[in-house]
Amino acid sequence: MTFVLNGFSQDGEFRVFSFQGIAADHARTTFRVRIHLALSRQYGIRIQDLPILCKALLERSGEPPSSRNTTFTERLMSEYAARAAARSSASQAAAHRKSSAVKLGAAWRTPHDQQ
Repeated sequence: MTFVLNGFSQDGEFRVFSFQGIAADHARTTFRVRIHLALSRQYGIRIQDLPILCKALLERSGEPPSSRNTTFTERLMSEYAARAAARSSASQAAAHRKSSAVKLGAAWRTPHDQQ
């Protein structure tokens, strides 16, 4: 099933994303995913990432979701934040290794404009 974002609405402290699920036979079903905005900010999840996370939740099982209405839970937000932190620290480590490698031997190299 393919999911296409139709839009969102506000329900108190929840943002509700509406998706159109399109089956292989082109049958369409509406799905809604609620996400608590204050919790998403608490876990450092950017608001522009919310639709993508909700779509991933719908696509997770590979089969159509059993419920047309679901909630992106705090547990899922915590897992997402942990993965994001791990990716961030890995990219920072890679950037540090790269910057160190660029400087390697710089003390004995002659600048190109002085040759």
